[in-house]
Amino acid sequence: MGAATLGSVFERYKLNAICNDCGRSKELDVAALKDKYGDDFEVPRLSKMVKCTKCGSPHGCVVHLGNLVGPHLREKEMSGINVRSFALTTGIFGGLSMFFIAWWLILIGAAEGPATLFERLYMGYSFTPLGSVIGAVWGFVDWGIAGAIFAWLYNWLSKKLG
Repeated sequence: MGAATLGSVFERYKLNAICNDCGRSKELDVAALKDKYGDDFEVPRLSKMVKCTKCGSPHGCVVHLGNLVGPHLREKEMSGINVRSFALTTGIFGGLSMFFIAWWLILIGAAEGPATLFERLYMGYSFTPLGSVIGAVWGFVDWGIAGAIFAWLYNWLSKKLG
């Protein structure tokens, strides 16, 4: 298999150049390179041709393929936190936390005593086997909603503040 060409890279990968001397990294404009050198131009040849605009190094740059990114994926790539995934993650974490807290207290013998804040906030939650399952459901729902709100707020603020 031969070296990657500008034609095979165009709209499928990004190209990054890293200066051999100062380490500056810059994404190259594949469309402009393709227009200038043609589809069959081999990407490794760019390493000797690309010069650093920061330090002007005569030693060239390392040019490598970036992640598979097409123009249609760039917007999605920069969109912030996936609200559904984050809510599910925090919900699972919250549910498991409530479940294991109850079981930890049962196992160390500290489940008895006055009602705790958790037992007052979450109806049916207690430091018992059944209560641990009820707490897991409450934790999943409560933390999942909190995670969704957090992710939505983060995305909203990111768009507003740029």
